[in-house]
Amino acid sequence: FRRVLFRSLAHQKSLGHAPPSTAESLTQYASRQAGLIALYAAIVQTSPLTPPQGPCPPSALANIPPHFGPVAGWRWLVLILRPPLVGLEPTPLLLVTFLEIAGEALLEVFGRQMGKFLEVLLREGIREGKAGFLEKARSSLVRLQLWLEDWEQKGRVEGEKGRVGDP
Repeated sequence: FRRVLFRSLAHQKSLGHAPPSTAESLTQYASRQAGLIALYAAIVQTSPLTPPQGPCPPSALANIPPHFGPVAGWRWLVLILRPPLVGLEPTPLLLVTFLEIAGEALLEVFGRQMGKFLEVLLREGIREGKAGFLEKARSSLVRLQLWLEDWEQKGRVEGEKGRVGDP
């Protein structure tokens, strides 16, 4: 019995849940996960070639783990919108947090393909309600919709302040 309980607790920890003794609410869990996603998005959107780091030899790029690059960010976006993840309550919050931070960089890297992704997410996922987001996550859905509509109107997104450091 202890072995099964330990495995269950280890599984919960690997999913990012706080220990059972903390009695974490879903809102607290979602906020904590959004903070982790914000950090990941900041890493994904940071280029080792932009100031203040200066020029970076190609050999240094080989030292960057692939799970910290734009391709990994693209993969994360695609995977978060697949069942069962898309049907979880925190998903819209995590998605908009990621896009607010890394969206500009992903648009630069993937260009029109990222634009198509955002178009489909706005049109079919949100306006037509085909994505499968829970209605309980209404405030995060509105925030996501506003971000996407801002992108749709301007044709670009403005990155977070501090993305590109001062030389």
